[in-house]
Amino acid sequence: MPTAILKEALAVVGGADEMLEEPLHGAALDFGALPPLTRGERWSLGLMRFGLSRGNPLLQEKLRVRRSLAELPTRFGAEGPGLTHPSQLAPYLERLTDLPDALSDEEIMLESALAALLIEYRFKHSVQRGLMCYYSKLAKSAFSEGYKKQKIVGKIDSADEMAQILGGIREKYLLFIRDYLYAILTREDVLKGKPLFTDLLTAVLFLSRIGEGGVLGKEPDERRLPGRSSLLFVALRDPVLLKAAQDSGFQRSLSRSIKEFPIKEVVA
Repeated sequence: MPTAILKEALAVVGGADEMLEEPLHGAALDFGALPPLTRGERWSLGLMRFGLSRGNPLLQEKLRVRRSLAELPTRFGAEGPGLTHPSQLAPYLERLTDLPDALSDEEIMLESALAALLIEYRFKHSVQRGLMCYYSKLAKSAFSEGYKKQKIVGKIDSADEMAQILGGIREKYLLFIRDYLYAILTREDVLKGKPLFTDLLTAVLFLSRIGEGGVLGKEPDERRLPGRSSLLFVALRDPVLLKAAQDSGFQRSLSRSIKEFPIKEVVA
């Protein structure tokens, strides 16, 4: 299950100017047919329909993601209401980041469909604003603004000012996480420089310390942190991270960052 931080990031809207004036209708949602269910899966499905079995968890998840794939054209295709902001894709993106390895066919198809919608949105949003809005550049900008605020947290004595600063950091870091995920899913070729993955670790660690009422805890709340599978999902899709990982200096730096990160294990 995606963590609270990831769910919040995927649902965030940065402002009214992010909304498309005219909904887009995805042109690349005719993604063909998935492999049919196996004989054993069809048998289990029949038993489930007659209430004789609940089915195994993997089959249930396969059926859920296939329903999600069937929904995409009806919601965002030519005949649907269309997409005005990527936050409408949040439930599908959450499902994508949480799929088991055994559902690779479904994962590839869902990721391709969502990436196509994100690319179309980026183009239309850029035309609407009159400048190219790359997700990676937006992510870098949001992290930079949030990190500048984070560096002055220790100098603040007023509770009201602290709550205001933490609110600003939270907003920027959630936007950073959201746009970073969009960037790697769309394989933006402008991703370069320092890998944003290390910034992701910084952002989620700090966000996990922010409690209700604008109170900053001393230690991260491990319940809010992403698990190992979520971090791996991101790492395997970041071309800059994969390239930088070949550098021994970066390997040591990343190793230190991960060792300091209290990775939450998923309990089956």
